[in-house]
Amino acid sequence: MNRRAWWVWLLASAALALALFRGALWGARLLAPLDLAPALLAKYRWMDPEHPGIPANHYVIDQLTYDLPLQHTVYQAWRRGEVPWWDPYTFGGRPLLADAHVNGTDPVRLLCYRLLPFELAYNWTLILHWALSGAGLLALLRRWGLGVTTSVGLALAGQCAGYHAIFFGHPWNTGAFLYYPWLWLAWDAWLAERRQWAWPAAGLAVAGIFYAGNIQSHAYVVVFALVCLAGYGGRSWPEWRRALAVVAGTGVLGAMLAAPVLAAQVEFYRLSVRPVPVPWNPVSWLSGLASFSAVHPWALGTFRTLDLSKLFGQYALGFVVFTGSAAAALAVVGAVRGRARAPRPEIWRVAVGLVLAYLLILSTPLQAMLYTRAAGLAVLGLVVLAALGLEVLRQETAAWRGWGLGLAGLAVGLALALNLAAFVVYPRLLPRVLAAVQREAAARSALTAAPALREFQVRNLPREISARNPETVLATLSLLAVAGLCLRPDWRRRPGVWPALLALNLAPAAMFYARFIPNHPVLAWRLLQAGGPEQRRVAAELAGTPRRLREVAPAVYDQVFPNCLGHLAGVRVLHGYSALVPRCFTTLPPTEQEAWAARVADATYTTPEPGRPAGRFEPPGPDRGPAAFHWQGAAPRALRVELVSLTEQRVRLEPGPAGKLLWTDTAYPGWRAALAGQPVPLRAVAPCFSELEVPAANAPVVLRLWYRPTGWTWTRALAAAGLAGVAGAGLLFRRAPGRGTAG
Repeated sequence: MNRRAWWVWLLASAALALALFRGALWGARLLAPLDLAPALLAKYRWMDPEHPGIPANHYVIDQLTYDLPLQHTVYQAWRRGEVPWWDPYTFGGRPLLADAHVNGTDPVRLLCYRLLPFELAYNWTLILHWALSGAGLLALLRRWGLGVTTSVGLALAGQCAGYHAIFFGHPWNTGAFLYYPWLWLAWDAWLAERRQWAWPAAGLAVAGIFYAGNIQSHAYVVVFALVCLAGYGGRSWPEWRRALAVVAGTGVLGAMLAAPVLAAQVEFYRLSVRPVPVPWNPVSWLSGLASFSAVHPWALGTFRTLDLSKLFGQYALGFVVFTGSAAAALAVVGAVRGRARAPRPEIWRVAVGLVLAYLLILSTPLQAMLYTRAAGLAVLGLVVLAALGLEVLRQETAAWRGWGLGLAGLAVGLALALNLAAFVVYPRLLPRVLAAVQREAAARSALTAAPALREFQVRNLPREISARNPETVLATLSLLAVAGLCLRPDWRRRPGVWPALLALNLAPAAMFYARFIPNHPVLAWRLLQAGGPEQRRVAAELAGTPRRLREVAPAVYDQVFPNCLGHLAGVRVLHGYSALVPRCFTTLPPTEQEAWAARVADATYTTPEPGRPAGRFEPPGPDRGPAAFHWQGAAPRALRVELVSLTEQRVRLEPGPAGKLLWTDTAYPGWRAALAGQPVPLRAVAPCFSELEVPAANAPVVLRLWYRPTGWTWTRALAAAGLAGVAGAGLLFRRAPGRGTAG
């Protein structure tokens, strides 16, 4: 591979990183939406009392109330040498690492957590996801012999794609998808040239996908494998067999390597309480069609205004597959004319197949299972098609009158229509739109305390979709530039024209990325960690203790510890937030919750009305034992909880008669118990707790409870076998003469 291409990409990526991430590179800022706390969380306005209530980006609120606090706990656990198996802080206890949305086994994250302080580790995990995705695209394009300018320009566009922005706060997406170009490269190297390193490289790439992703994103590698099989197999059964051997073989190797995390994830999925899916809305059939707005995604609105994608039950439909407007046009060229100029036809077939697979997902009931997060597949295909399209146009000597006039008409028509809508039509509709949005927000939105945000969104639409937004201007100019190159063959031979086109293509994508990703001073993070008056009031009673808090509030964001923010204060709560939730107190019917509340919660925090900055806190009684353990016997027996960690709990039982001990943490397979060093069986009891028999004792005894995922022993053995398989794969397969060109 050409060193010049790598040096150019490295320099360009470094410059982009400085522009996009700024102080986050050295820890002065944190890549988290910290301004959302004072803007939208009722009990956190103390962080900035003068905040106008209009945050930079409310789409990434899950990053604040879910990802950030959990990552802080995971980081601390890894640093002190403790595996963060269990989360004692939410839902009355639940698996932590098995919740793969946490991204806690991502190899990139583990490396950063090993080497860096938390703020830098948190930032650099996300930055490296961004950079490594571009490196993979560059390696893939250069393997096929595509030009330096083409490869570098489109690798940069791919790493700044709207997909990486929209799902920036969902690190399992970007963490898993960064391996896909490398996986494709390895499979292609084996099928084209039988490269000896291809099998171990592909096995490691599949393992990386499983370690970084979750149950949902694991399905994407299956889709990717099926598309690659169809692309490389074509109509030839012998070619299908050759492709199936390496795709299935390396897939099995990767699954073996990832067995310890895969088994725990599958178990958590199987035991979780999942709501019955809402009946499929036929309007959502049009999501695939609406994705064509990627040529100019501002047409459907953005995160800073109304988003028409929500009409289809989605959000940011155009942006999730946006790699630049010029790149979108070039991808169409690549899809229509790129097959003849592709290094090998199977490359073109796979690229087209990835885009079609995504459109199929969005146009069928599959969207209810795979979501728009599958857009990473389409982005990979679009980048490859854009590269093929650019090479086709670059090598053609004739004018493409139809293509040029069509693109020019599209660019000018979009610009005129959007600016006319923004400055002529929309102002007349504004009062009715504002009233409708406010009614909808009051009835259905979780952000009930955000009237300023809703009004801003409605009024900001003209600025977002019109020429007042420089992103839209640059996107239109990039389309016109492609149109000009189609019409004027002599321009294609001018020095610098292709780098200029790709820079123009990259500019609006990078600008949108910079606007979307959160980036705030680290001082706000310090304030959030310290807590405000209400957080400190509760933490003074409960932090670092085995006692649990029950919150009663009108909405999630009225709580003193919304979702997972109790992690930052070290306060155990009965609520929480996760895509997968085990059967626990929170999942019980309301009447059953009320019946058990006094025995499960040590303290209660009640917020009677929405938007209240403070509520009523009822601390635990001075003589009451911890609600996590209840002695059940003829005579009382005193106990004291001595330890609660992410792997075990220890309870000291005073001398007394035999009886039963009810443990009201969430019952879950994998917990073991030992009393005075002797194993004791744990028994699940209704509704979602555990119970154990305690014999009589004449002296104090210690009950030890510890958690390891079920199958931990055999899955480690399977991973060791997979590692041996990866090590031996390169020796088993000798290099044979290839069928294609290495590039």
